[in-house]
Amino acid sequence: MGFLIFLFANIIFNVIVPHLRGTYEYYWFGNLSIIFFLGFTAYAIFAKHLFGIEVILTEILVGIIGLLLIVQIFTAPTILWRFINILIFILFCIFGYFLIRSVLREIKLREEIEKISQAKTEFISITSHQLRTPLSAIKGYLSMILEGSYG
Repeated sequence: MGFLIFLFANIIFNVIVPHLRGTYEYYWFGNLSIIFFLGFTAYAIFAKHLFGIEVILTEILVGIIGLLLIVQIFTAPTILWRFINILIFILFCIFGYFLIRSVLREIKLREEIEKISQAKTEFISITSHQLRTPLSAIKGYLSMILEGSYG
């Protein structure tokens, strides 16, 4: 929904209106439509669990730190510091990859645990129902025998 609002607002205010009127004075309306896109995307992430927010935040964090390390490589004062920064960047990329992979594995394991827990709950419910049914019948027959109304 947010993408469609963003798309149509940009087409209308950034393509059609400038072509018809010959002016770009309403161009900024198209740029403001990004608010709808970001709002609906945030809603999808938080309310509908559309994306794994843990994975997204981990990837953003690793990306930002990686960019800072790249900047540090190019601003190193000497060749030795540049070499050390390159080595640190390579090690960080390796560990960042393992971090993201472990977050993905954790999410997958959590989903499997939830499925197993649901299956356990269903099994206990069915088993308790199947065990109660014969016991209720036996209890009913015993009460009838004790009252003398049966047999």
